[in-house]
Amino acid sequence: MTKHLKTFSLLVSSALIYASVFCNLAFSKESNKAEDIEKIVVTNSRYATELGAISRSINIYDATLIEQVQVDHIQQVLNQQAGVFINRNSGQEMLLAIRSPVLTGAGACGSFLTMENGVPLRPTGFCNVNELFESHYELAERIEVIKGPSSVFYGSGGLHGGINIINTAAQSRSPFIKGTVGQWGYQQLSFLANNDLNALSASISHDGGYRDESGFEQQKISFSNLTEYQGVDIQSTITATNLNQETAGYIVGKNSYKDRELSKSNPNPEAYRDAKAFRISQRYDFNNGLMITPFARYSDMEFLQHFVPGKPVEKNQHYSFGVQNQYHWIYSSNLSVDVGLDIEFANISLLEEQDKPTEGSAFLMATIPEGKHYDYQVDALTVAGFVGANYALNDKFSVTGGVRLERIDYDYTNKMNAGRVDEDGNECGFGGCRFSRPENSDDNFTIASPKIGLVYQEQNSAGFINVSHGFRAPQTTELYRLQREQQVSDLAPEEMVGIDASWSQTHDQMTYSIQAYWYEKSNVILRDNDYFYVSDGETEHKGLELSLSSLITNNVRVDANLAYARHIYANNPNLSVENIVGNDISNAPNLIGNAAAIYQTEGLELSINAQYIDDYYLNPENTSTYEGHTVFHLRSKIEASPNLSLFINIDNLFDKKYAERANYSSFTGERYFPGLPRNIKASVKYEF
Repeated sequence: MTKHLKTFSLLVSSALIYASVFCNLAFSKESNKAEDIEKIVVTNSRYATELGAISRSINIYDATLIEQVQVDHIQQVLNQQAGVFINRNSGQEMLLAIRSPVLTGAGACGSFLTMENGVPLRPTGFCNVNELFESHYELAERIEVIKGPSSVFYGSGGLHGGINIINTAAQSRSPFIKGTVGQWGYQQLSFLANNDLNALSASISHDGGYRDESGFEQQKISFSNLTEYQGVDIQSTITATNLNQETAGYIVGKNSYKDRELSKSNPNPEAYRDAKAFRISQRYDFNNGLMITPFARYSDMEFLQHFVPGKPVEKNQHYSFGVQNQYHWIYSSNLSVDVGLDIEFANISLLEEQDKPTEGSAFLMATIPEGKHYDYQVDALTVAGFVGANYALNDKFSVTGGVRLERIDYDYTNKMNAGRVDEDGNECGFGGCRFSRPENSDDNFTIASPKIGLVYQEQNSAGFINVSHGFRAPQTTELYRLQREQQVSDLAPEEMVGIDASWSQTHDQMTYSIQAYWYEKSNVILRDNDYFYVSDGETEHKGLELSLSSLITNNVRVDANLAYARHIYANNPNLSVENIVGNDISNAPNLIGNAAAIYQTEGLELSINAQYIDDYYLNPENTSTYEGHTVFHLRSKIEASPNLSLFINIDNLFDKKYAERANYSSFTGERYFPGLPRNIKASVKYEF
């Protein structure tokens, strides 16, 4: 622990030293004072609410921050705050962690709720670890990260937290056109055109890729309309995205990411991922407190599973529609009540097919046949009702609470023969095929999720303590994409109960916050050593998060945050032959820190950012370790005129050799997605 604190102290000291260089310069932008910063959030209750009045831990990223990063991957934005650790894989791929380890496995993505304007990107039971690239985060007006179990207003999915992308085509922002260029052929063109009622935005990106055969083409477009009809405010939103990506695989070998030439290589030049998505929604706000949000969604993805023997192609697709209904009733000046009903229907399909014989050992060739492995459809229906209330005890204290009752039904249809046979019904050698297809079935899950919290709020201080429950339903891939001898996946929803506490205060030129949490998670779904999906895992998660923002001079601000966490195994459901109870969960650094010094004067903004990742274990036995890293970034903005701005960024300023993601496999040992070397990007933005 001493080593960790010394390392982060060095980061903060570096930021302060950088800040002191400008200590005698005059301040020109008074709006940056801590006490003048206005923060609101809509995610918690679907209505705009003051941040201090909510018993939830929420990080907010505004359009200015997103723009300063010159974001080409959402990880660059979200990893700047305490408690968030997103691994950037190849191209636009990612793995999420919010007050959690980096969770892996077919359905682990179900532990995080990803949304656009409060509507989930994907339906219940059909998460994808990369689904955030289907959002238009590059031009978001704001991104909110909710930390901890789901609130009453959102059900299955937000077990560890959620991410809400807000207003990707905003009427309130100035219209602009922006061009960005960077190394390895990176180019992006984006624009926003709007008036008081309509807004249209688009982003077109090309990346040649630092690694061999690892580039991508990506296009995103959003449209928004605001109108009023007979006292009803209506917001209509459309988003469409398309990605064509060449995918790079892991490089293998202990510390192989430190070899710059090896880091450029791609062991899987044949790999690819093509994905497209379309979403449309309307929100009707009635003046009596009623809110109705109908929506429809579509996604289609095809990719080569280069990471498994046989390298089959997966094609998955869904159509879905639903409606969120909520009535906000202000009973008195002290009491408000929200009552709601959410309904969602989805048609989900998945096809896995291998077009040539498997290469490798006799066992692999016999048990992994060419042809179809899986071909199924699931009709999913989710119905949930909820009630939440907020009661003001006095002018400083209030109590919040509520409960959500949710039922999820899956109607599964197997379009192939069932069991451990190949596409033609032939048995495989060595005891049977790797792939096991269940018979047609109907599965349902019903669960109640309560919460209660106490909130304290006054002019310069706010705090809360919150006891909550979260859950996630088994994903369709965990139920119907079985292996080996498993014929039925009898799974229960994952559940997590715990307590959060927070205290924040603004004093003169400084704002700070302290947050703590402790969660116990049960029915953890995982694939055990027999390749069976089971739901009898137990884990424990606890942590402390510190954040600070302070004006050192009128021109210089320092921001810093530190998160200390322990994520441990509470039992061993046939995950290892060794005793792992009490061990750190894989891919869960104990310490994550960020520090930034920002200098701002008329026409110029300059910042240096440091990001620290502690060492962490790569396997349940805690015998394999990634050593961690510290990476610095330099960012600048020059306002050449009231309409014209120039951005120049240098990511990985000191050309650190590090891994974006480290992993361990019993077949290959340590393996990595290498981080980019020093990377320079420049943008020109013109506002109309």
